[in-house]
Amino acid sequence: MELHKTSAAVLLAALTREELSAYRLSFEELAADNAQTARVVREILHCARRTLDFAVPARRRLRIDVLPEPGGGCIFLFTARKMRLRVLHTGRTLLFCTQDADAFLDLLGLLSRPPLHGVKRMLYRTQTGFAALFSFDDAQSAEHGAQLLSEYGTVCPARGRVAQHLAEHARAIEFTSAPQSPAS
Repeated sequence: MELHKTSAAVLLAALTREELSAYRLSFEELAADNAQTARVVREILHCARRTLDFAVPARRRLRIDVLPEPGGGCIFLFTARKMRLRVLHTGRTLLFCTQDADAFLDLLGLLSRPPLHGVKRMLYRTQTGFAALFSFDDAQSAEHGAQLLSEYGTVCPARGRVAQHLAEHARAIEFTSAPQSPAS
């Protein structure tokens, strides 16, 4: 578990897939009314109190947001404000990740064909590879797109502030179609 106290009222806690598995949880299973989720939150706060001297200021409540990480982990964002756990779900936007440049180039070749043609997308170069956000019109299209995308890399629902994180920490790739050669 990686902990960062960004201010007296804000704490970030990053957990890997393996750490979540130790609690018998995955990102998809996190919920405000889940006893295992409550146990994870208590243990994070206990560890933060002990190692970083993080405590919720008096007369403040704690807001908890949970964001997915590629690879199955997640980031807990604790903010002293109002009490609630929000797991941010969106069903129509997918995050695609790969470290394989060839797979990414193959994927680029598919962008002009269904089910990816006409889908709103943002492409990124990350420190470890490539990422893309695909926004579909409906959940069924997203499911079909996910099946295709998964042949080229890792695909998961894009939740929370993934787009903001990529915009801040990755380099956007502009994708334009190759010019058509004149008919001879």
